Amino acid sequence: REERKREGKVEKVFIDIVDEKVKLEADVGICSGGGECKIGIIITHPHPMLGGDKNNNVVSKVFKEIVKLDQYVVVKFNFRGKGKSTGRGSWMGGSEKEDCIAVAKYLKQEFNSINDIILIGYSYGSIISGSCIEDINALESTHSIKVLGYASISAPFGVLFWLMMNWLLPHIEKG
Repeated sequence: REERKREGKVEKVFIDIVDEKVKLEADVGICSGGGECKIGIIITHPHPMLGGDKNNNVVSKVFKEIVKLDQYVVVKFNFRGKGKSTGRGSWMGGSEKEDCIAVAKYLKQEFNSINDIILIGYSYGSIISGSCIEDINALESTHSIKVLGYASISAPFGVLFWLMMNWLLPHIEKG
């Protein structure tokens, strides 16, 4: 399933996307309640093709502060093709959206007590997270998870967004 390396309350894991033969490199902060945590949090990073990764300073600070709360299972991960994640990323967000949905499924599979997901995205990651809300909510009947909340940090609604990722906007509006 995935390889694990324990480091205190944070585990280094690889999340499998079996259908696509992709592994996502991730850090998972686990509350001391472990199997009793009810809420999973997914943090997404800036555009991987422009240097963004899970170790971005904003992403890392948000992750660290949530881990300190000791109430949630929180995941920050590299989109495919970044860091040790396998596969190939996209400029327009298609594969990154699939990655985020796969992380939500992973949270439910590994921590069955999780029923609610909070999505937090920074920059490009905020667009990706927002575009996943509808898809993750569609998993409620099969995976018993739904999006409880969404936070966008510095969403990039500039020219680059409109040229490359405007196709994701209707998904964000529906979510």
